[in-house]
Amino acid sequence: MTRLLSTLILLWAMQTMALAQQADIAFETLEHDFGDIAELGGPVSFRFVYVNKGGKPLLIHSVEATCGCTSPAWSMEPVAPGQKGFVDVTFDPRERTGIFMKRVIVKSNARDQKVELMIKGTVVQRSTPLSAEFPYEMFDLRLKTPTIKTGSVKAGNVVITDIEVINPSRANLLIEPLADSLPAGVSVKAIPEVLRPGEKGLIRTEFDSGKWGARGHVKAEVPILINTYKYDLHLRGFVVE
Repeated sequence: MTRLLSTLILLWAMQTMALAQQADIAFETLEHDFGDIAELGGPVSFRFVYVNKGGKPLLIHSVEATCGCTSPAWSMEPVAPGQKGFVDVTFDPRERTGIFMKRVIVKSNARDQKVELMIKGTVVQRSTPLSAEFPYEMFDLRLKTPTIKTGSVKAGNVVITDIEVINPSRANLLIEPLADSLPAGVSVKAIPEVLRPGEKGLIRTEFDSGKWGARGHVKAEVPILINTYKYDLHLRGFVVE
């Protein structure tokens, strides 16, 4: 009996030592509730933080999302015992109104080789349709208007005009002027130049009537590039003495 007990204690001690030599992943939380988020408010993210409570460096092999609307990122380098790492989970709410629950599976060399994380919340639909607020479309960009209206401008004065835009697509949009083809006295810049998914911005036009070199009606096309595709904004106004 004494020999059996000794054997059991030895096996237990060996198992305990083996476990101590493993990585052990412990997340601060396994679930995050975003609450209410706007459909076109842009992607939302949450950082799940973990600690390696084992005796061996912890390495995440992969993080698998169960939906294309969810994208993960994580600590790529091994996390030493006692140190912290992270898994970032980003959710894109566009065209996904209502309640959502999304899971990601974390695979690592830890004692628990698979850990499930979850994000949830409610995507709130826009009260005003996007097509009503931004009715004009150029490539994947939507604009409140394609027309730059300067109004009456005294000769020699400079007028700055903004056009509100939004990127409802799932990719970044690069907006820039076709510099070599701009009318005299006209400069254009996008704010920001790269518009991220769901982000709003401005196309700012500066009209220098002194460099325009004419009086009376102003009518010209102002070319811009959206991800290398050419489109025209319409400049309209009147230069007076």
